Amino acid sequence: TRAFASNAVCSPTRATFLSALIPSQHRVHCFLDPKYMMGPQAYDTLAEFRTLPRILSENGYVCGLVGKWHLGANLTPHQGFTSWITMVHGHTAEFYDMPVIEDGKVRTEPGYATDLWSDRAVRFLRENRRRPFFLYLAYNGPYGLGPLLLNEARNRHRDEYAGKPLLSFHRDAMHPWLFNNKQYLNNPTSIRRVAAEISGVDDGVGRVMATLKELGLDQRTLVVYAADQGWMGGTNGLWGMGDHTRPIGAFDGMMQIPWLFRHPGSIRPNAKSDALVSNYDFLPTVLNYLGLGDQLKDARPKSPGRDFSPILRGKHVDWDNAVYYEMEFVRAIRTDRWKYVHRPEGPYELYDLKNDP
Repeated sequence: TRAFASNAVCSPTRATFLSALIPSQHRVHCFLDPKYMMGPQAYDTLAEFRTLPRILSENGYVCGLVGKWHLGANLTPHQGFTSWITMVHGHTAEFYDMPVIEDGKVRTEPGYATDLWSDRAVRFLRENRRRPFFLYLAYNGPYGLGPLLLNEARNRHRDEYAGKPLLSFHRDAMHPWLFNNKQYLNNPTSIRRVAAEISGVDDGVGRVMATLKELGLDQRTLVVYAADQGWMGGTNGLWGMGDHTRPIGAFDGMMQIPWLFRHPGSIRPNAKSDALVSNYDFLPTVLNYLGLGDQLKDARPKSPGRDFSPILRGKHVDWDNAVYYEMEFVRAIRTDRWKYVHRPEGPYELYDLKNDP
């Protein structure tokens, strides 16, 4: 219930999920410039690190990426991946007629991108059902920013949400720090577009889960559902992530992520934990859960990540309820009671979350 990302945008957080390193260690502090994804300056920002696909492939897993990469050298699979379909860019201009990379070549996908990722995920599961596998299914939806939010949805959920107020999106006066995305705040078209794209992802996840069950794998497969970073869709008069405010923001809504783990027989259904955890805890947790906890012992630099796999198994552990955040030059620490945000030249923010959340 209290999972956080260590940064507010996509490239740094994805790098952290896969490496257990924070931005000041893996050196990806903001979203990656397109010139590092394609062309003569392209390079893999994680090439030097021990990453989840690299470790799992060395231990007999077949590894596949489906969806957004945005960590550099998009044409070439990161070490450990033998199956690779991704986007040319990091941002999403629209979900139709999108350029994608498949089999090392760029082509245009005329259909709905979210369905493409779901189709390829299902194909990967069918092709590798008899082997240990790791599928990194990275939807680029709902993509709650950019001019596409001024366009009506085109997917199957458009009519379902047409005319609906969708009051789960907060309406509020514009926050004085909001710098980008002002045209989407309290905008019904933008709100319905985000909702429709979220439901498209829900459909895809449902297909993946149904395929695992059909193949007899759902009881034997650890499924992890998360987001790369937080996002604010109207709360406190803010729309977007940390790089969309001035000063750069570190609001809880920009940091907190959904995080679900499912593995029948090992993880109790409907269990909840309120331990403060971060995406840099993901890799050590998953490796220990899989019995591969020794794989990071010699990795450099040393990860700040912690193993919460005992919590997944229903055990009590002494846990330091503190998480850390780095967004370009902004730093923040959040504990049970306090949150402090530091900027070299201010403003500085200190909150007593118990008495005045």
